[in-house]
Amino acid sequence: MQSAIASTYADANDYEIKFLTIASDEQTRRLMLSNQFNDITDLTYAVTRPHWEAQLLTVRVPLLKGLMGYRVFFIHKDTQDYFTKIDNLKRLKLIRLGSGRGWSFSNLYQQQHFKVVLGEDTSALIKMLNKGRLDYFPRGIVEVKEELARFKPHYANLTIEESLVTYTPMPVYFFINPNNPELAKRLRRGLQNIIDNGEYEQKFAQYFAKSIKQLNVKQRRLLTIPNTTLTTESRQNLASFWATQPVTTSF
Repeated sequence: MQSAIASTYADANDYEIKFLTIASDEQTRRLMLSNQFNDITDLTYAVTRPHWEAQLLTVRVPLLKGLMGYRVFFIHKDTQDYFTKIDNLKRLKLIRLGSGRGWSFSNLYQQQHFKVVLGEDTSALIKMLNKGRLDYFPRGIVEVKEELARFKPHYANLTIEESLVTYTPMPVYFFINPNNPELAKRLRRGLQNIIDNGEYEQKFAQYFAKSIKQLNVKQRRLLTIPNTTLTTESRQNLASFWATQPVTTSF
């Protein structure tokens, strides 16, 4: 965001960015559905939902090149053999999937008839996995290694499944306060600027190439989960930005 905004100003002193910390995904969801959003902040970023696109100004440039749509799984270390044999969504839907209450992915999994076990947050779901109350917990490929390092000392049986990766068209957008259309225009223009000058691709490789390599994403079996909730605008827009499978790019 800072690079995009900066590209539209001649002088860095002409603008100021202040960050508001929100404790959880659920609090973000509640804030975006409330009138308070317009009172306390100008923008946020999140996995898109149709009603957010309808209620807020949406900058339809998929942040992270769609990478949040790629998921690998936390599992119990003794169950890897079972997952190694899975080669289609039908078999994956036979076992219990853990996901957070109110998360965009939870709604998607339920609509696609997965056996969803809901938990309050990441910590609760990992604890449930450890206790055998669910079989796998999908996590984004940009976050899973960091989470493993954080939780592994407390849950020795926790591991990352080695053979599968799922993909769902699930773009992350900037959502802007409807009272600030100028900011939406500037951010859209700024993102296009850093795409055109190569800075976006450079930062993507800098921050995410290592995760993609460490997880051997290209060598995993790819299972695609449809997203029937995408708006027409988002469906059309995804085709314009980096196709839909950024992990096929070479790093």
